[in-house]
Amino acid sequence: MTIQEALTWAQEELARAQYDLSFRSDPGSPAIGLRCRGGEAEESAFSNASAETDSGCPILRSFTAKGGSENADQTIALDARTLLQHALKKNQSWLHAHSNETLDEPILSIYNSFIERRKQHEPIQYITGEQEFYGIPIRVTPAVLIPRPETEHLVEEALLILEKLPAGTRLLDIGTGSGAIVIPIALSSPATRITAVDISQDALQVAQANLAAHNLTHRIRLLQSDLFSEIAGEEFEIILSNPPYVAEADRKLLAEQVRNYEPQQALFAGADGLDIYRKLIPASAAALSTGGYLLLEIGAGQSDAIRNLFEQSNLTNIRFVVDLQQIPRVAIAQKQ
Repeated sequence: MTIQEALTWAQEELARAQYDLSFRSDPGSPAIGLRCRGGEAEESAFSNASAETDSGCPILRSFTAKGGSENADQTIALDARTLLQHALKKNQSWLHAHSNETLDEPILSIYNSFIERRKQHEPIQYITGEQEFYGIPIRVTPAVLIPRPETEHLVEEALLILEKLPAGTRLLDIGTGSGAIVIPIALSSPATRITAVDISQDALQVAQANLAAHNLTHRIRLLQSDLFSEIAGEEFEIILSNPPYVAEADRKLLAEQVRNYEPQQALFAGADGLDIYRKLIPASAAALSTGGYLLLEIGAGQSDAIRNLFEQSNLTNIRFVVDLQQIPRVAIAQKQ
């Protein structure tokens, strides 16, 4: 089987599996569970990459005609190509240049296993073990949430604040997961003193690997901690977090590849999605130095509740940063 034949076969397999196209960057969105059946497909995790449609795949053409969309077609083609690149450890240009090259049996076997996993809606990032975030490759496993593009707004706002603060500013990331948030901050702001905590030891092992990959082991202090349990009494000028914020009632609305594969404790936060915020915001307010900033990623429709929680903790200068869909995504407040 040639590379081109393998790609066509893989696309047909994914289309037959009625591929779940509903991976949203916002796992809290009520529409996240919608699939490409009778409606317009949502973008996939890789929809910002260049995708070429393989018109040689009749299953794809039929799939698109029966209610899918061009996004469906492109996503299937892109995932098939991404997984083959991963199996071969080659880039897209190499695939194009060698499209008529015959694949050997060991590679075909590996590729088949990848496609079978994807047909079960396993996130492609867990199959490849990597997701790009803020232009940086981040290792991911099922122990950590897959970094979403919206979370880059949290990084950007933290860096803007750091520009106004002196060297040696103390920054805390609560629920660091893979370390995706603190890595670009550390690379962009070398003088910042960074602590990152997570309740999960498995997640911290992934974060440690990512720090090592970017030569940041000596720059970022990693601790296993349930919120502030292991850092009680310490003060910080900036505290940030992308905590769980999906309501239990929305569990069935999540895309299958989110609901069934990503860590539950990184997704769900009680009946209304606010349980962690109710503990995190007052505890953060107590740990902030005077003039310090609290930055939180929030879900759609949560801004009013977050404002109330900020005010109850006597935080001021409250503002919200919207994402590309004009949804309030980052909540910022200051301690006076």
